[in-house]
Amino acid sequence: MSNSPNMSYCMCQNTVAALQQVVDASEGQGVDFQRGLSDEEWLAYKRLWELCCQFQFEQELHWREKRETVEYEEEEDEESY
Repeated sequence: MSNSPNMSYCMCQNTVAALQQVVDASEGQGVDFQRGLSDEEWLAYKRLWELCCQFQFEQELHWREKRETVEYEEEEDEESY
């Protein structure tokens, strides 16, 4: 059995909803949001930040690779004419 909290078919939907909850609370409370976190929640908050940065970095790499692949395929198509 998986250790993941979400089923694979809805993990993005559930994560978006959970992350939106954090964003809304942070926007609504400002710096008081972070001050109000328990020690455990603060550690989770920092880990969430790290994961968001990692996700963004990895997705940018994937998009670059995809774009380069598409551009390469388009160049090959143009050469075949």
